[in-house]
Amino acid sequence: MNILLTSCGRRAYLVKYFKEALAKTGGGEVHCVNSDPVSPCAAVCDRFSVAPEICDERYIGFLLDYCQKNKINGLVSLFDIDLPVLASARELFEKTGTFLVIPDRAVLDLVSDKYLLGQALGRDGLAVPESFLNPEEFLAACDLPAVVKPRCGTGSIETYIAENGGELAFFFERSEKRAEETYIRHGQKDIPRGQRTLVQRFVKGDEYGLDIVFDLKGGYVGTLARKKIRMRSGETDACVTVKDPLMEETGAKIAQTLSKEGLLRGCIDADVIVSDGKAFVIDVNARFGGGYPFSHNAGADIPLAIVKQLAGDDFDRSLVTQRPGVVAAKAPDIFTVRE
Repeated sequence: MNILLTSCGRRAYLVKYFKEALAKTGGGEVHCVNSDPVSPCAAVCDRFSVAPEICDERYIGFLLDYCQKNKINGLVSLFDIDLPVLASARELFEKTGTFLVIPDRAVLDLVSDKYLLGQALGRDGLAVPESFLNPEEFLAACDLPAVVKPRCGTGSIETYIAENGGELAFFFERSEKRAEETYIRHGQKDIPRGQRTLVQRFVKGDEYGLDIVFDLKGGYVGTLARKKIRMRSGETDACVTVKDPLMEETGAKIAQTLSKEGLLRGCIDADVIVSDGKAFVIDVNARFGGGYPFSHNAGADIPLAIVKQLAGDDFDRSLVTQRPGVVAAKAPDIFTVRE
């Protein structure tokens, strides 16, 4: 069996996890592609290729040809901007024999728009921060501080906390402008200018990360949770795994809301802040999140669950369990990509 990870970037740990999963199930190769040739994943995968950029019209054709030539059984994307492009070509990939381990396009459209996502979650009874599309509406309804961020952002890019009115106006204009200069622009092109930046009530409390897991038929399986100790560059840098009924209930409710739009597959990620006894859903990423290694380190193995299903086995629920109370932290490493 062969697995392809697209937009693999720095997540060398996921390459390692999938290689270990293949070794446990009869062998195979982990392939990686990225538009950046200096990718850490290139140093640890079995095969690496440089792909066109996601917005390039050659991108899907390149991947289809790659999957067919290399007999790729399952494809997992690790980047938000990549997901809807791939989902739109699902039938083409299936014709090559490649299963896309990503949600349906309608789910991705909802998750990528933080404003619409918040409205959908709120309608289903989940706590979410009040959100507005301009500073004036926010100030008329809420007290400062405020969180300012791109409506279709990712990785905490152009995300700020405004403590006063001057900062709010400045950060709003800056986020609106700077998002146009990053890859975020590809995800927000269908949203009118002036409505691309979100202003939210700042929620203070304990922060948690969730891995919400689905089988490859779209069934919700369970939620793994961790309490964040430290953040760095928009990702969890240190945390402790927990078994928390509130987090498990929140993950199940998020799954229920998103499943109204279509099927979800594999592992998605959510950020939650507990304040005054309520679990506020701050964000959802429809892919493996940067906090998944902590769940894996504590005993979960979602890559193995995916590989076993691709081989025709039923979902192994024992792989969606972790030991609570495991404190862990990330550390940087160096990878020789080529010499």
